[in-house]
This record gives sequence, structure tokens and C-alpha cells, in this order.
Amino acid sequence: KGRVSEFELQTGTGASRFHAEETKSLAGEINSAPLPRGIYVFTSRLRVNGEVIEEREPEALVVTGRAPMEKVAGDTLEQGLDLALERTIDFTDPADPHPWFETDHKGPIPAGRWGTNYYHTVEPALIVERNGLKYRTTRPVERAQFSYRVEFAHPGDWYLLALEYPDDAERWIGVSCNADRTPEHLRRAKPGESYSASSKCGPAIWTGGKYPNTGKMLEMKWIYRPDPGGHSINVMSLMKDTEAAAARLKIYHVSGRLSELDAGGLPAMKQRRFGMVTERTYPWVNGIYNLFSSFDSGKVALRGDKGAGNYTNNAIVDWCEHLRLLEDAAGHYAEYMRFAGQNLHAMGCFQYGDDNTASQY
Repeated sequence: KGRVSEFELQTGTGASRFHAEETKSLAGEINSAPLPRGIYVFTSRLRVNGEVIEEREPEALVVTGRAPMEKVAGDTLEQGLDLALERTIDFTDPADPHPWFETDHKGPIPAGRWGTNYYHTVEPALIVERNGLKYRTTRPVERAQFSYRVEFAHPGDWYLLALEYPDDAERWIGVSCNADRTPEHLRRAKPGESYSASSKCGPAIWTGGKYPNTGKMLEMKWIYRPDPGGHSINVMSLMKDTEAAAARLKIYHVSGRLSELDAGGLPAMKQRRFGMVTERTYPWVNGIYNLFSSFDSGKVALRGDKGAGNYTNNAIVDWCEHLRLLEDAAGHYAEYMRFAGQNLHAMGCFQYGDDNTASQY
């Protein structure tokens, strides 16, 4: 009986003492600093003389932290990375073991059916040998592509991918890395059947035009974080009435973390400074075109309309799983930003209409 002047909170890291302020509210600090990075559940009960007089609803608690990363000058993309070649896909070798298919993208897409797939597959592979270079091309149609299926040995780890391409003509060459849209899916596509693309990244290169051709085989490199299961690596033409071309793809596993760019360590034009753009920031919008699909490493079921995996009958468990996935993706996104030398995150506030805005997502 009487006014409570102070109480003690028992936590996994020890007791925290709370005291009464002049406002008659109890205030204090929770000794949570030693907690390892992760998702926790915070529960609280108020006892007087050993009797529980109030118990609050459990709340999720996210503990994050700054990941240790080696700082490098960054004169090359791979500087500071511990790389091991995991596999090579040779687009020019008919005996390459990776399954593939090709489309010229000539199937009709009726008005109002955006995202509905009508695939028109074509064969054989077009292998070109010219001026000492050997490479494969798509058909000379915008958005024509050839796709190879691959599984990564270490899903959730970082990878460096290197595309060898010919610099002997004007082309716009794009690569889409899709986590749940493999050639097996595409071969069975039927009119009216739709697949979620879940493109985790989409680097591109422009050769020729205002960039004089070298007549050599060059490399385009990028960082990728794969999901478990099959992936489709799609080489596609982004230029009207022009083919895309590439010789092979080398896949390197990165052991450990990425390296951090020492901004200012070299002149800006000599460092690996680059930015990125995503269509949305919300994590679950069909699992596509957003930060979450690029930097998470969950199975396909953990993305898209289903949200954070299989639901349980416990709301706090579902919410903690949701936060675990988001914290994992956000942590890797922050690591990637430090790798690229980014220190600015701009978020759009209006897109297409009032029902498709950043405030909603």
C-alpha cells in the first residue's frame, strides 16, 4: 500500500533501477547495451509486495550495430574482397551444363495486361566470331534475352559477378538477376499466366555511340546477394532493333563482409563511387523493385504478398520474424552503401498517383 517510489527491473543482462520523478511517473534505463545484435521481445510487469498489479503487452526490440568492415581506397570494385571463383557460365559453349532458353520477345502483350508473360522461345543460340572475339548474341529485338539457370553454393553471402562482353558495336546490354524466375518456369509459361519477376538487381552497359569502341572483350562487374534455390541470369537487349552480346559470366564468392570505401582516399574519379535506384522502398510490394528484394536472402515464400513467411497464431512471433528479415536486409543494404561510398539516401514522396506513394510504402 502507499505510493510506489521505485522498483527494480530484472532483465537478461541484469537489474535496472527505476525511480519516481516529480511527475509521479517511474523512469529509468534498461541495461541493454551488452545485447548482441538481433531481435528481442521486451516484457514488463509491475509488482507491489510480490503481487503483479500490471502486465504490459510484449513488444519487439531491435538491437542493431555498425558492422566491422575493412576500409580501402577503392580504385577497383574488388579491392578488399576475399574472392574465390565458384563457377563460370560459357555462353559460347554448346556443352555448357547450365540450362538456358532464349526469347525474342515477339509475343503480344494485350493492353492492360502489364506483367503478363507471353514468351516466344527461339533456337539455336547465335554464336558470333568476329575480329578475334567470340560471343553469343540475342536476336536483334529490344528486350530479347537469353537466360541461364544457376544455383549459388552460399545463399545469403555476397557475390561478385563479372560479365564478359564484346566492345565492338553500339549496344545497350542489360542483365537481370531473378531469384524465382528460372528458365524452367519460363518454358512452362502459358498465355495469361503471370510470374513475379523479383529482380534483385539490374546492371547495364552502353557500348559504342558516344563511347568509342575498343574492339576488345571487356568486363562489367557488380555485387549480388542471392537467395536459396534457382536463379535466372538474363542477358537482354535494351536498345531498339539491336542485339545484346556476351561471352561468359564468372561468379565469385565473397568470403566475409564487403570492404568499406575510404571516401577521399583517392580522387573521386578514381574510386568505385556509384549509386543505386529502386522503384519502391516498401518491403512486401510483390517482392519486386525495392530495397528488400535486392538485399534480403530469404526464400521466395518470404517475399511478395505473403509477407514474412508462414504465419503462426502468435502475433509477436510473426512480428519478430518480420523484423528479423527487415533488419537482415537493412543491415546488408547499409553494408553495401558503405562499400559504394554512399552517404545520402533520398526517398521519393510521390509516384504515379496518390495511392502509390512513399508514405504508404
